[in-house]
Amino acid sequence: MMVRSIFFVAVLSSLGLAQALAEAPVQTNPQGPDLGIGLCSDSRTPVNLDETVRSAVIRAITPAANGKTVALRIGPCEGNIPDSTCYAGDKFLMCRISAVERILRAAAWGALKYQESGATSYDAFRTNVPRWNVSAFKYADGVAPEANIDMALGSMREAYRRYQTTDSSHAASSVTRTELMFTATVDFALAALVGHEITHASGEKCPLADKARAEESGLISRLISLQQSGELFCARPPSPEEVRADVCGMRHLRRANKVFVQRNADARTMQVAQRLGADIISFETTFGWRVRPDIPAGKYPFMELEQYLYAPMRVMAFSAELGPDGSGKPAVCGEAASLFVHGTQELFQRCKDGGGNVSDDILALLPKGVETSWNGAPWTPASYSCE
Repeated sequence: MMVRSIFFVAVLSSLGLAQALAEAPVQTNPQGPDLGIGLCSDSRTPVNLDETVRSAVIRAITPAANGKTVALRIGPCEGNIPDSTCYAGDKFLMCRISAVERILRAAAWGALKYQESGATSYDAFRTNVPRWNVSAFKYADGVAPEANIDMALGSMREAYRRYQTTDSSHAASSVTRTELMFTATVDFALAALVGHEITHASGEKCPLADKARAEESGLISRLISLQQSGELFCARPPSPEEVRADVCGMRHLRRANKVFVQRNADARTMQVAQRLGADIISFETTFGWRVRPDIPAGKYPFMELEQYLYAPMRVMAFSAELGPDGSGKPAVCGEAASLFVHGTQELFQRCKDGGGNVSDDILALLPKGVETSWNGAPWTPASYSCE
């Protein structure tokens, strides 16, 4: 892989995150790093790596890279990465800077609009701002500019860096609720993306040993069985490597959430951030993690990846990982539940040979209004209620 590169080398540890995020010594030829992380620009001309992007990526890889020597490479995407968001090889992972920027911008839109709406709960917010995640990505993709969001974005990014470079258990008190919401939403989205890809760079093994909730509950096994049997959609065995990578993304999500708990993050703010994070992950799982050059700007057609679990199943698994645990509330709701329904109906149309049976154990993870609407009641925002 021929790349003009700058390398930043650091040893990451759970106690040394702030030091790792500081400007590391520059080396032209680091010898034998345990893990190489590449960030590439869609531009052919050299770019300076934004510090917030750098912080976010290091934050995302830290759980898997704890105690390892990590080399961070900056270079052009052209000629070095296929037509994909990320590319992984043996001990090396490269992702597009634009994909990270997209997450930062969409998360900022969501957090700032939540504040602006005056909502006191996620359900109130999504009712006041219908399909908020679609609007967030239209902003992130430059289709629907908003000057007030642009003006606030700089301070949000600065707050993100400040939070991430503070190892104190009281770090959550150093940011506002809106800034915390933004920070957590970004971390959740990148945990899913990087956690998946890091598996491919680690010999198809997840570096995190602690199981995801989706593993413990049996949800992943159930979704694999559904896909293989054709009970719901057309039978199509998923790639074990891709399922394993998704599960690793869920393990990273659980770890990210645990870190905020350890830092005494406000519980009500985190409940909203978990739902916002689930909505962003669901959007990108359904429509793609980057702007698709072959699609008109602002249009988001359903995307199907044949080696993976079907998109609605991935939406359910990732969203349930961030859902409330044992609260009696639906594990998957709001815009994530809406995208589960959208994807399911899309697949019903594409494949007539599937059984089309949404079983009771799957419905139990969704709001009761989803089943009611599937049985003939009108589809309304209340169909996806989180209460």
